[in-house]
Amino acid sequence: MLCVCYKEFLPFFSRNRFNIEELHVKETKEKGVAIFNVTIHAEPNRIENLKKQLRRIIEVIEVSITAR
Repeated sequence: MLCVCYKEFLPFFSRNRFNIEELHVKETKEKGVAIFNVTIHAEPNRIENLKKQLRRIIEVIEVSITAR
């Protein structure tokens, strides 16, 4: 399951010129659901666009953003 998701998920970042600073992936108890924690630095409008595009390529349950 996670390999399929990686193949859809990671090329998206390089195509859109997002530099991934950190990537942490953890399986959950729920079958077919994983937690992806991705750290990037971008302007707020690019992050909003990122959220919309991610929802198109993989099933996203929740996106949370922490500003620094």
